[in-house]
Amino acid sequence: MNEHIWGGGAAVTQDEDFFSRLEKFKPRVQTKKSAVKSPVLLSAMLYLSACGGGSDPDVGTTSTVSALVKVNKLSVNSNENLSVTVTFSTVPQNFNPAVDIEISAGSGILDGGSFSEDGLVYTATFTPSAGIEIDGQTIGLSANWTGVSGNVPLAGGISQLFNIDTIAPSAFLTLSETQLVADQKMILSVSFSESPKDFDPEVDIELPTGSGILDGGSFSEDGLIYTATFIPSAGIELEDQAIGLSANWSDVSGNASLEGVISESFNIDTKSLSAFLTLSETKLVVGQTMTLRVNFSEIPQGFDPEIDIEIPAGSGILEGGTFSE
Repeated sequence: MNEHIWGGGAAVTQDEDFFSRLEKFKPRVQTKKSAVKSPVLLSAMLYLSACGGGSDPDVGTTSTVSALVKVNKLSVNSNENLSVTVTFSTVPQNFNPAVDIEISAGSGILDGGSFSEDGLVYTATFTPSAGIEIDGQTIGLSANWTGVSGNVPLAGGISQLFNIDTIAPSAFLTLSETQLVADQKMILSVSFSESPKDFDPEVDIELPTGSGILDGGSFSEDGLIYTATFIPSAGIELEDQAIGLSANWSDVSGNASLEGVISESFNIDTKSLSAFLTLSETKLVVGQTMTLRVNFSEIPQGFDPEIDIEIPAGSGILEGGTFSE
């Protein structure tokens, strides 16, 4: 049976109430001249050390062990990763990151995990899966590991909430017209899958060189549709034109937009039409006729000879009119 000797007092066995005896002891007050601890206090310190009062809180005790799980940011997009840290209260035993760190199915993977030098902090990189959008995600820690002395955690750990958005935003362009002539305008609409970030219409909407300008652009109330008016340049004739959209913008989460967005094709003809008339005769007598020819710069539309060819009242009539091949 072990005995503990009190300085100047009786021997006390381990079976006796050591701490109640210690409470009754009134040590003398130290002065600046006395830096020596009381023999009783020294004995108490040795006793506590022998009973497991060492530096490792898990060794020789029945204390619980715990861990804290943290992520370094509360949202992640397709261009980013999360740093996941698990801080243990004691060096963990039987810890298997692939099993004990719990990630929601399909949300991503952990990679590159390692421990700090003291064995208390485990750090890994979480890479989110592509093409998903999930809010309120967490990373958990099971309670399957133990401390050095086999003590088990009371419960698993869980990180703070974070959001995942790795869906690339998209857009499509629509045109109100596909054939433009002089003095005609066209409405261009850009419909976004979600509110765009860093979208600059003057830069990101790509018009064919010399085809025209955009005017009066504005967004819908929900911020998803941008509408502007396209005014074609005068005196041009262009076919199979298209308006493009750059990939310089992103969504609010920072996901880059898809490339290669282009409108349907359209034609522009704003050249002024012209025509001139020629006569086969300039002097007419009884029984004589004259051939009138109308030369158009391009095939006329809506041309009605009986209305559009204006003959002086009472001078004569036109008949037998035909077009060239």
